[in-house]
Amino acid sequence: MKSNIRISYIKLAVFLLIFVSVAKVNAGGFQRNLPSVDEVFSDIQPRGEQRVKDISQRRIHTKSEVNTLDKTPSKIQNKKYETKQTPETSYKVAQYTFKEINLLKEDMVLRGISPAYDLYIPIHNNLVRANINLKLTIPTYLRKDSSVSILVDDVPQYTITMQNSGQPINLEIRPRKGRDFVKVSIRGNLRLSDNICEDVFSDKPYLIIHADSTVTFSYKPAEDIRTFLMDYERQFCIEDRELLPLVYYISKSRVILPVFNWGIRDNCQKIIKMSKDNTKLEGNILYVNKPLLEAYNMATNHLFLVSQSK
Repeated sequence: MKSNIRISYIKLAVFLLIFVSVAKVNAGGFQRNLPSVDEVFSDIQPRGEQRVKDISQRRIHTKSEVNTLDKTPSKIQNKKYETKQTPETSYKVAQYTFKEINLLKEDMVLRGISPAYDLYIPIHNNLVRANINLKLTIPTYLRKDSSVSILVDDVPQYTITMQNSGQPINLEIRPRKGRDFVKVSIRGNLRLSDNICEDVFSDKPYLIIHADSTVTFSYKPAEDIRTFLMDYERQFCIEDRELLPLVYYISKSRVILPVFNWGIRDNCQKIIKMSKDNTKLEGNILYVNKPLLEAYNMATNHLFLVSQSK
């Protein structure tokens, strides 16, 4: 019994000895692999400095990018609003009074407290812009809150009050795609007294639109036959009687009435009859062949019959 106990103690002592030895070996290996505090800080410090340096460089780079971006929009903005300035000499300019282009036959007098009138400005595909110099007259004895509004395509553009009634009215119109005209509306709000019932039946509130108001068209030279025949030029030259049906057709179709001159000369749109060649446009000269003249002759006969039936 005692011998067995001794053997158990011996085995326990041997086991503990082996365990301690193994623990020391493992501890020594762990200690050899584990860096010291100095080594840890010596290793971490460069990484920290490098990280700070990277962040600093990154911030500098980002700031540089921001500075670059700050400059970029200004260039884009300037480019966005930059328009190609074409020399004015490349445009043709024609100025007409309202009477000359049949907007008004004479001065238009509109009576009442709410006068209204619409003007239709012709738009062709070669138009660059149209400048309207509108001349209006309203009596000075109207109430101070009286006014006249000018609208372009139903959008208010200008308001005349009793304080600025003597100032010139200038409007600029740009071409609209797919449109043959631009509507210019004149709307009055005239008051004579504090009693609107009396003002309604009075002849004293009135508005005058003057027929010598002008429209100045700036346009490019015609590049096709239709534009050549229908645009803002008025002076035409012919020297062949067979062109008369074409003259009649143009006179009936154009918004701006043409003026035909006999004989070819400078400073006019020339129409010349050709016998064999195809109809073609070269600069301000239109060469017309016989088949086209026959077609215009038929169209002219139709227009004449329609006008006689009315």
